Amino acid sequence: MENSRESVFDIIDRTGKFPVHCVHRGGGYDFGPENTMYSFLKSVENRVRLIEIDLILTKDTHLVLMHDSTVDRTTNGTGQVSSFTLEEIQKLDAAFHYPQLCNSGIKVPTFKEFLDTFVPVQDLLFMLDFKNEFAVEKALEFVKEYGIENRLILGSVFEKPNQMLFQMRPSSNVPVITDISQTFAIVVAYNTGFLDWYTWKGHAIFGYILLKATDFFWSKGLVDELHSQGLKVMVCGAELNRAERIKECIEFGVDFIMTDQPDIYNSAIKEIEIS
Repeated sequence: MENSRESVFDIIDRTGKFPVHCVHRGGGYDFGPENTMYSFLKSVENRVRLIEIDLILTKDTHLVLMHDSTVDRTTNGTGQVSSFTLEEIQKLDAAFHYPQLCNSGIKVPTFKEFLDTFVPVQDLLFMLDFKNEFAVEKALEFVKEYGIENRLILGSVFEKPNQMLFQMRPSSNVPVITDISQTFAIVVAYNTGFLDWYTWKGHAIFGYILLKATDFFWSKGLVDELHSQGLKVMVCGAELNRAERIKECIEFGVDFIMTDQPDIYNSAIKEIEIS
């Protein structure tokens, strides 16, 4: 039986060590419609070890999985998520922009539906991402109800919900990722030689979004220095939809590699094993 007192890092060490293969919003781009049960299930079939999801509240305060504050980009609807009841939002087509899946019944899932399906998957890890503070308290109630504190990573790129996660997380063993302002400050401190004087705020994981615009600041030296300071490193971003960048991150010793397309990650791993 799984030791309920082990941390998320203990589970990682027991089930394959680092790097951890993570999937961003359950997958996206050519892989499948983001934040849908279709893509989550497909990700598990692709042997991901951690699923990252975005949580937001409907008008009638149900937690649903969606990255944006509006439904426009990912469904056939228009408007703020907070203007829809759960019944209304689940009438939308969450695969509307995928011709091969459009009108196939793929809907915006609830957090409960996600947990009911994936908590039983042995040792599968979860990252909850918040774009505002309003969903935090209710989400953490679900975490307690389902007993997944030791399989959890929390994060927000925004400072206010990030600080709320620190204050309200189930225990100090639940890691929180740096928000975007902290990540920027750490990168500046490293590149100016002042990282040893940086005042840490208790984050266990440094999060980096690897894009063409941020590539200049990305280096193995940064990863090594953060490791020496006791931080794990998680990287995500559009650049990781290329196998060569995934292999680079593995060579750099990154702890968490979060892609939109797990199939590309698996191809990169196979290439490394063959070589």
